[in-house]
Amino acid sequence: MSIAIPLWPFVTVTLAIIIIFVLDSHRRKRHYPPGPKPRLFVGNLFDIPTIEPWKVYNDWRKFYGALIHLEIIGYHIVVVNSRTLADRMLEKRSKIYSDRPFIPMMDLMGWTTLNTALLRYGPDWRMHRRLYKQGFRAAVVPDYQPILFSKADQFSSNLRQSPDSFVAHTRTYAAATILATVYGYDISPSNDKLVEIAEQAAATSSDSFHPSSVVVNVLPFLRHLPLRFPIFAFQRIARRTRRILNEMRKLPYEFVKNDMVTGKDNFSLLAKFLEKHTVNGGDDHQEDLIRNALTTAYAAGAETTSSVLVTFFLAMGLHPDIQKRAQREIDTVIGNRQFPSYATDYSNLPYVEAILRETLRWSPVTPLGIPHTAFLDDTIDDYFIPKGTTVISNIW
Repeated sequence: MSIAIPLWPFVTVTLAIIIIFVLDSHRRKRHYPPGPKPRLFVGNLFDIPTIEPWKVYNDWRKFYGALIHLEIIGYHIVVVNSRTLADRMLEKRSKIYSDRPFIPMMDLMGWTTLNTALLRYGPDWRMHRRLYKQGFRAAVVPDYQPILFSKADQFSSNLRQSPDSFVAHTRTYAAATILATVYGYDISPSNDKLVEIAEQAAATSSDSFHPSSVVVNVLPFLRHLPLRFPIFAFQRIARRTRRILNEMRKLPYEFVKNDMVTGKDNFSLLAKFLEKHTVNGGDDHQEDLIRNALTTAYAAGAETTSSVLVTFFLAMGLHPDIQKRAQREIDTVIGNRQFPSYATDYSNLPYVEAILRETLRWSPVTPLGIPHTAFLDDTIDDYFIPKGTTVISNIW
């Protein structure tokens, strides 16, 4: 008696193997930038660093050069380890590299439509950019001096009273400054809800480097698995982050709206934008864009400011001679005045400005910047950059 063996499983497997080899052969014909040798089927999936990737990429530069190529199941990544190359690609060829990649984990967290830095190039991004230009351009900085001086005075007072708590004071100062500027909100002396939310939101940024987060970024279909799967922690991380971001987006917005409804004076940036929005007859989507853009300012402003200041304290502790020289310059220019004048003193403090710039260079707040995406196929130094490639600039 003969046994009939179905052929379709063998045909399917054979076709799959042929397709993989054809794609691999096609890939090899392309002259991509150098990088770790990809494995069959998964490419460089297991080469992607999850701990301090900026340092790993910087080490790779010694072996592969300033432009490094990675491929994960047909998904291309290029790491730029050179300021010159980054300028050529992201500035001089900005029409090709202005877009942002879709990052599944960030979308699950709720950052994609909220965070300006993750918006795809288009009308929403242009609206965010226009709002920032109106609210934070150099010409309007003097308008914020009363807030800046008030918060700086409180910050220095807190440092004198309890210098050992300088990290906590730094976070409070950064959050207080941005909340007063954007929302006209004065924080409580301790345990302020909005300060707490800002710190929680900042902490979620490291969650995007969790191993399970990296996996879902390269295998997006995993996002549809139910929460009960224990090996995929990204679902729980995303749910917690969405809750935090919803509060961050909602609470300060309601504070300003309540002031406007009750007739209480609120001279914040959000109040100005909402008043202009109402006068111009804007729609709900535009109001959402205003809310989202300023929520980004709230989240990013608090975290970046505190990070830079903590790094500054570290640098001055390591280099007291530099601190003394900066103090001499401040004493010479400012004298007995309590605060400097942005209009008259800024240009006379070159050494202090140099310290700030060196602090930003020495320990960048975002060492990998924000990823870009190639709109079109491109060629850099004879290396092929395919359309859709994620481009990461390693500032470290």
